[in-house]
Amino acid sequence: MLAGGLGATAVFFRGWRLAAESIELANTQIQAQAKLQGVLDATGHAAGRSGKQLFEMANAMQEASTLGDEEIIGAMAKMATFKNVQGKVFDDAIQAALDLAHVGFGSIEQASVQMGKALEDPVQGVSALKRVGVSIMADDQKRITALYEQGRLIEAQQVLLKAVKDQVDGVAAGVAATDAGKLQIINNKLNDKIGR
Repeated sequence: MLAGGLGATAVFFRGWRLAAESIELANTQIQAQAKLQGVLDATGHAAGRSGKQLFEMANAMQEASTLGDEEIIGAMAKMATFKNVQGKVFDDAIQAALDLAHVGFGSIEQASVQMGKALEDPVQGVSALKRVGVSIMADDQKRITALYEQGRLIEAQQVLLKAVKDQVDGVAAGVAATDAGKLQIINNKLNDKIGR
């Protein structure tokens, strides 16, 4: 009888712990989404994307990387503070940040801030990226400067993004394709289901 009582108590505490974890996961997700929506509203949706579009994009990126969508949404919130990073450039910059994070250039949020700063002012951005270890070829650097000085910001941003992409493109997907990566993706999906 005592053993049965202890077993029931253990099951109760496991269930309670699972419920507490579920609440914490749901809270993390809700806070990440609220922060992103707040930044989008504050910047007048300068990124050129709605919250819904970005949440769907984060979910798709979670499927092809080892990071949870709440981390990706957090990075998007940081990127969205840079008003000159818009549309396709925004999308490509988030992907670059995801790949940089998988290479080891810090967290995705750190990489998104680095990319956001670099794209906000590509001429200064080249130097900033070089300081953290991303190399930009001299020819690309000259093109970026020339385009920026001609007022062709988006083209300068695209050259910068291509230079980064040429170094890290596909790293997140490559890590996700490993056995360990696949297990992490399953874990992230389970955490999403538990947290909702």
